[in-house]
Amino acid sequence: MKRIIIVSGSPGSGKSTLMKSLEGIDCKIANIGSIMESVGLEKGYIKNRDQIRYLSNKKITELRDYAFKKVSEMEGNIILDTHASIAANGRYLPGLPLETVKKLGDIIGFVYIDAETEDILVRRINDRTRIRENEDDYLINTQRLINMSILSQYTAYLNISMHIINNKQHMFEDAKKRFTDAISDLFNEDTK
Repeated sequence: MKRIIIVSGSPGSGKSTLMKSLEGIDCKIANIGSIMESVGLEKGYIKNRDQIRYLSNKKITELRDYAFKKVSEMEGNIILDTHASIAANGRYLPGLPLETVKKLGDIIGFVYIDAETEDILVRRINDRTRIRENEDDYLINTQRLINMSILSQYTAYLNISMHIINNKQHMFEDAKKRFTDAISDLFNEDTK
């Protein structure tokens, strides 16, 4: 039996850090960006992960479709780590196209990691492992709005719940507990 929880959040929300902290949940984690990166490197489309968002729609779709196909072949409890939207130079592309989501099937819920705009901005500026564009409040708020709009539409379409975790700066342990509780709650929904 396969059950999928999609975890999403704007870059800088702390999604990756929360994903790494997840303990005590029997599941597989599939990171769409990592799968896309490995295939993109293999095909010579990119030299690093941050170049993915600058590819053509066609190449992003090719990499994304491959990644989601790999996830659809998995079994068991799966946490799918991905972005609801991909932003580059004012262009926003869907990270979760509706057709792709429909093909996955077995989605039992969404968890959206959010944070205050100022917290996201500070995290993005301080993250030396990534190559970011010039960031400002407007761009971050726009992406947050787009992400929430996409995920709200999908929860209504699929008739499933969405947990929203506010990952406040300097309150990581609280966010970690709420994140773990949300994942546990979704995987145990059918036992209630």
